[in-house]
This record gives sequence, structure tokens and C-alpha cells, in this order.
Amino acid sequence: MPRTIEGIVACHRDATALRDAGRPIWTRRVEIKDLLAISEDRSAEHVAGVAVEVASRLRRGLPASFFDITSDEYERDLDEVVEDLESYTADGLTRLEKEEGLDFADMLDGRLDELYDWADRSRTWLG
Repeated sequence: MPRTIEGIVACHRDATALRDAGRPIWTRRVEIKDLLAISEDRSAEHVAGVAVEVASRLRRGLPASFFDITSDEYERDLDEVVEDLESYTADGLTRLEKEEGLDFADMLDGRLDELYDWADRSRTWLG
């Protein structure tokens, strides 16, 4: 889901309501920032490794119901991003770069943008 001014305002409104009620504004937390530290390594192997580990941490750190299509708590946007990240391989990224001219580090950044947008909407801190 693309980031819009309406979405940003809605997230801010939700956070403000939680804060005003004396509740934490983040209801869940998954640590991934250590994986995203600025690195000069933009190799397919590195990018694929980061993507797969981010997906793994999300699956471990979030409720299983978020990934269960039969659950009322199913999060389609999250599930699509995680499944895509899990599919990253060095060979696959290299092939996409050669065949379609895609920069795999930019591909990962795009998926991370989607992930952070989901996290804002769902009040999940990705620290």
C-alpha cells in the first residue's frame, strides 16, 4: 500500500489517541535495524541474506495469525512482503539485475518501505 498523506495523518491520529489514553503507541516490537545498518556491501549475497533474515525475524516476532490466511487477524500486506523477502536468493537477484536491469538493493529498499508503512499502520515498532 503506497504511503499517502491521509495514511500518515491516520497513523499520527492513532498514535496520539493511544498516548492520550496513557497507553504505549507501539503495541509490538521486532528488532531489524541491526540488519539494515549502512553497508558498502551491495552484493546479491548480502542483500539476499538481509532480506531472508528480516523475514525470519518478522515471522518469529509477530503473531502467527498475521500470516494465517484463515485467521481474522491475517495481514495480507505484511504476508506478501515477508513471502517476497523469503524468496530472495543471490542467483535470483543476479538474474533479475541482468534480465530486467533491476538493482537488488533498491528492490529491498522498496519492500522495506512497504514494511515500514505496514508497521506504522499496525503500531509495530521495527527497531
